[in-house]
Amino acid sequence: MAGDPKLISREEVKERVSRGELLVVHHTKVYKVPQSWLAHHPGGNLAILHFIGRDATDEIEAYHTPHTIENRMAKWTIGTLAEEGWVPLVPPIQNAGREDLELPPWHSTSLSMEREQRVAKSFRKFKRKVTDLGLLTRTDIFRGYGNDLIRLSILLSISIYFYITAQRAPLKSWSQFGSVGFAGIFFGLFWHQLTFIAHDAGHTGITGDWYKDRLWGIFIADFIGGLSIGWWCDNHNVHHLVTNHPEHDPDIQHIPFFALSTKFFNSMWSTYYKRAMTFDSVSRIMVRMQHKSYYFILAVARVNLFANSYVFLFKNRHVQGLPRKLLFLELLALSLFWLWWGYGVVGHLPTVGTRWLFGFLAFITASPVHVQILLSHYSQPTEDPGLLESFPSRQLRTTMDVDCPRYLDFLHGGLHMQVSHHLFPRIPRHNLRKVRSLLVEWCEQVRREDAQFGYKGDALEYKAMGWIDGNKSVIAGTRS
Repeated sequence: MAGDPKLISREEVKERVSRGELLVVHHTKVYKVPQSWLAHHPGGNLAILHFIGRDATDEIEAYHTPHTIENRMAKWTIGTLAEEGWVPLVPPIQNAGREDLELPPWHSTSLSMEREQRVAKSFRKFKRKVTDLGLLTRTDIFRGYGNDLIRLSILLSISIYFYITAQRAPLKSWSQFGSVGFAGIFFGLFWHQLTFIAHDAGHTGITGDWYKDRLWGIFIADFIGGLSIGWWCDNHNVHHLVTNHPEHDPDIQHIPFFALSTKFFNSMWSTYYKRAMTFDSVSRIMVRMQHKSYYFILAVARVNLFANSYVFLFKNRHVQGLPRKLLFLELLALSLFWLWWGYGVVGHLPTVGTRWLFGFLAFITASPVHVQILLSHYSQPTEDPGLLESFPSRQLRTTMDVDCPRYLDFLHGGLHMQVSHHLFPRIPRHNLRKVRSLLVEWCEQVRREDAQFGYKGDALEYKAMGWIDGNKSVIAGTRS
């Protein structure tokens, strides 16, 4: 009948992907993503390339509003699947030069496709419940941020007070160094708390509007923090989609300093950095002592964030359209950052020693956020169970929560509830606790269903540790 959608077989999808077409499955629809969209996709091109030939239903719906799916992505529909139960193809970017896009045999032996599809369907029902409770939407952009703004104002005011005190103290006196030190510490704490709001902006968690939140991100991350929100989003989106995969997740690719998998010992190829992670003599020395150097390196990790930010912007200097406008805004905001912070704040301290002291302590004091971010993943598995693994299974396998009382939530900024955040990346941060309690119940429900179906494999497990036990687990992992 005229008007009926075209039926597309798996063999046709395979043949067209092998020719270079960007085909992605969403429920029963097949989207053909325009090649030109790779350069404009707000989530970066790798977020698309890792799901070519795969069912990306849960990933698409985790990162896009229904409006975006219905009004933009629906236009890319070229047909519907001719058969149920989509068996994924290997995306060319993950295929290591192989021409055959079929799954290697080990993919089908490590996981049950029937079980993973059942978990995915159960998760979609769970997500509808969370949505119906209104936990995924933000009705007021300022709701929940009152306490954040009060804390930021207090920390910045204390830093300014000690900064002014240092200017009035006798030159090179202990009182001057002490005042500069406290000014740097409280400014670092200001940066630390501000990072949580920048993280919200990167996940469209402030206003719910991607463009508005990107502007907020540029103001917070670039202008106030000196870091590129564009780089962070590009990096972090990939991390969310291929969490803890040694070849693909840039958030665990920290050679020469850290290696979480023996794969790094073979100078593994990074699909994110598009180069081999060379395991040289320096890497051997650093990795051998990584359990001892871990906190020292993270204390100055902000330097690496600066480097990654500016390298990313330089490499993307030729982008066009909206990305080019945002690139210009980032460069402007970063220039203004170095003007007000580098020249206006640090440059006007009385001596070279006080300038170094202020900057060093600001960097050190802001570093717990790096420990926080790595804590939820560094102690978790890095093995690849294969492409049959469902979205919820992957996130629960590779992610852990940090358990703490509610009154300490402000110290963690929502980053301690990473499991809920990874499953619902666009959720407003202040709703994460409510979702977490529902998530624990859902995991128990899936385990009961597994028992009913006679499933004997690894259970779907919600994992949480205290701050101290979690850090012990990370150090034990880096030592092993």
